[in-house]
Amino acid sequence: MELDVVVESSQSRPKPLVLNEEAYEINHKTIRRPFVVSMPNTSNDFGIICDILEPSFIAKETEEYGGKDYVSAIAYKINEYYRIRRTHVQNLSQKTLFEEKSGYKTFMYLDSNKLKIIDPNSEFLRIGNRKNYDDFLGLPKIPEYLKQYLIARETTEDQEGLHNNFWNSLFSQSAMGKKIGIAHYISWNREIQIKEMHSDIFLPPVPYIKNLDIKNDFIRFTKEINDTAFQLYGQESALYLIFDMALFKDSKAIADIANILSEAPNRYIVLKILGIGKLISLGFGYYPKKTIEFFLHVLNDVKQYTPEKLVGFLDGGGFGYCLLGSCADFFTDTVSNAYQDSFPKNTGKHRGLLHPITLTTEPISGIIEQLNSHGSLFIDCSIAEKYRGFDEQKFLSVDKGQWSIDARKMGLIVWQKRMSALMNTHKFQLEKMRFDEILNSDFAVLGRMVKNITNGT
Repeated sequence: MELDVVVESSQSRPKPLVLNEEAYEINHKTIRRPFVVSMPNTSNDFGIICDILEPSFIAKETEEYGGKDYVSAIAYKINEYYRIRRTHVQNLSQKTLFEEKSGYKTFMYLDSNKLKIIDPNSEFLRIGNRKNYDDFLGLPKIPEYLKQYLIARETTEDQEGLHNNFWNSLFSQSAMGKKIGIAHYISWNREIQIKEMHSDIFLPPVPYIKNLDIKNDFIRFTKEINDTAFQLYGQESALYLIFDMALFKDSKAIADIANILSEAPNRYIVLKILGIGKLISLGFGYYPKKTIEFFLHVLNDVKQYTPEKLVGFLDGGGFGYCLLGSCADFFTDTVSNAYQDSFPKNTGKHRGLLHPITLTTEPISGIIEQLNSHGSLFIDCSIAEKYRGFDEQKFLSVDKGQWSIDARKMGLIVWQKRMSALMNTHKFQLEKMRFDEILNSDFAVLGRMVKNITNGT
């Protein structure tokens, strides 16, 4: 598959914290960076994306900022792709003829105009529920070694040992001295992502690196997988890295990962940092934060020296949003606004809501306080208008399922409005407000880092 990139910029090297919109053409799809990637985890999530990203709807919701749509890509986890889309189509067939036609039209619009990214979801092989692998087992032409591993997860007590052995076995050499297992695993993933699911870029299946004894082996495996994928598929293949936030406690491991980043020939660099909540929790530590700053400096250097590269986070939410312009071109948020490695529990209460200032989910108590004090939700939009003037009693009488849908819809609109405001802030040369925005969020610790990285500009 041929991947051509067109950058509409007269600058050979951008200044720090540049937020000028630049057009990219990837597989005949034109996007503008910076942008948001939205990730549905269920068919209901995908239906919400279709409702919100219908062009006329989102233009009206954000018309005060120019009516632009900043969600330029949709990401699916490889094991959820078929179920999400199949169920969505089934749901459309149960609607009225007009609604069905309108739904199909939006469905085709998203496929034709938004980048499609397939997340190989390698971390699920480590942290997923061992009794819930049906989606993985149902993937086309699943290799026998992967099938046997997933089945073994149901009964094996030593989950870590089983997981480590799985990756080690892929790198064991054949009698001819070739590592056939990992080459086959890469090519199978590429077959599923590109040919079956029609992804616009290929993310190699790399292991999830945690701060454990095996981490050095997994870093080496990650480099070899990315190198092999690039040799096989060239710029179709992104450099892909998955690691845990706790890994920043190991400066040597982060330096090794930084070397992989800085030496990569790939046009696309995609990162997934799990456990982001650790950064904003008490006791994370001073030195891990300094290591994060070092790592972000490396990302910023990559952007400075090779501005044609596209760099972003497949996970991140508010964390990734705070890094736009300094060392990231895009960030990803799930439609539920939950971190990818979290497993939301049904508490029986009305769910939280993405807050446009904290950039994290405001719990139900804060939402009720907002309604009691101001009679409205956090931003003005058609979703919020439904709840204008509600008091606590009236709000709590709203069906929890309907509120969950509205909260996820409003989350998508919040990101659109935050992105629009961010771009307008830069347009009118009010960059200092950008640091205030970060400092006012729950990710305030990133404000100092971004200021250091960009020399305060």
